[in-house]
Order: sequence, then C-alpha cells, then structure tokens
Amino acid sequence: MIVAGIDEAGYGPLLGPLVVGCCAYRLERDVEADEAAQSLPCVWKRLRKCMKKTRSRNGRTLHVNDSKLVYSSGHLEELERSVLTIAAAAGMQAGTFTEFLKHVAPHVCPELGAYPWYSADGEIFPLDNDATSLRMLTNALRLECQRMKTECVHLGARVLPEGQFNRMVSQTRNKSSALFSIAAIHLDHLLRTYGEQDPGYFLRPTGGTDALWPSPAAHVRGMGVGSRL
Repeated sequence: MIVAGIDEAGYGPLLGPLVVGCCAYRLERDVEADEAAQSLPCVWKRLRKCMKKTRSRNGRTLHVNDSKLVYSSGHLEELERSVLTIAAAAGMQAGTFTEFLKHVAPHVCPELGAYPWYSADGEIFPLDNDATSLRMLTNALRLECQRMKTECVHLGARVLPEGQFNRMVSQTRNKSSALFSIAAIHLDHLLRTYGEQDPGYFLRPTGGTDALWPSPAAHVRGMGVGSRL
C-alpha cells in the first residue's frame, strides 16, 4: 500500500515561492490485522520510535508536524533535523541547499536564475545541527523503516516562483485552482508510478473534504488537496 501526504506552504506574491510538497511511503500491509482493526496502516504507529508529532525532550525522535508548529520557537534546529534526516534516510543526502533542491525539486533550478535573491550558492547543511547527530538519527530511521517494512518511495516538491504564481492566479482569479493544479502533478506521478503496483490510498493529513479517484489498481483517497476538492 502507498500512503502519501500533500501539503502546501508559502505566501506566494507576499513572500517567497509557493511550495507544494509530497511524501509517500510504501507500507507492507497485514490485511487480516488491518481488517480486524478496521483501519488503514498508520505510518505514525510504525515509525513511532523515530518520529512524533510533538517535540522530543531528549532529541532522540524527530518532530514531524505542520512546519509552523515545528518552527514556532523561532529556531530552525528541529525543522532542519527532521527534513534532512528523512531525506537522507530516503537516499537524498545533501550538503547544501542547492543539492537538496536538485533532489526534491529539480524542475525549478533553472527558473531561479531569473530571481536575483536566489542567486547565491545556498546554505551549507547542517545549519543548526551537529552532523554526527544527524547521521545517527538517519541510520536509526533507516533501520526502523527496514524493520517495519515501511519505505519512503517519494519525497518531492513542486516550487512555483513568485512571478509564475502571480501569472497563474491572474489567469484563474483563484488561488485554490492554482494549488490544485500543482498538487495534481504529485497525484499524477504517484498514480502513474504506483497505481498498478500497490492498491492503496493517498492521504493529506489535514483538513478538507474526502474524495475518491478510481485507478486501474487502486482507489485514491485525497483529503483536501490544497483546498476543498
């Protein structure tokens, strides 16, 4: 089964680009156990030894939640720790922001040259964490994913720079339409890549209205992709 989350961040024309991220895991499913519990496999339960929705006092688990909650203290440390660890565990090791962008959003790299405020080479990672600690967290997450038969198969972002975002909103007069158009690119990729392989659900974990899309081998359950569907 493929379980995926899609969400957006960014203020568009007010500050920075609009970014719609997607993370997808393949979960080996115990059908009998799931049917007995009348529930879908839960990534949170499977990886609870490595990640939680709340802050860890000892720093041994990753704080994974809405970025505003993780970053609410005004410090980058926890947000950076979670993002870099999950990416590295999925095989996306990056020593700089430019390298990270090439992993998760290669489509936007040529476009950023048109914006002078993106012309710098980019930060060197990690910024606010110890590299050795990140490697230990990455190894722990990788081993736990293997033990729980839970594999990150997709980690990506669609980045819409300010100029392109403004043009799209001007054409549609609707930010929600722009958001759905971008989110649909993720859905299309997931369906084309995994729709025939793994019957399953694609989920967005926050808000919105449930909807179903049939696919040749799967039903896709989307929960408010970008806005109400």
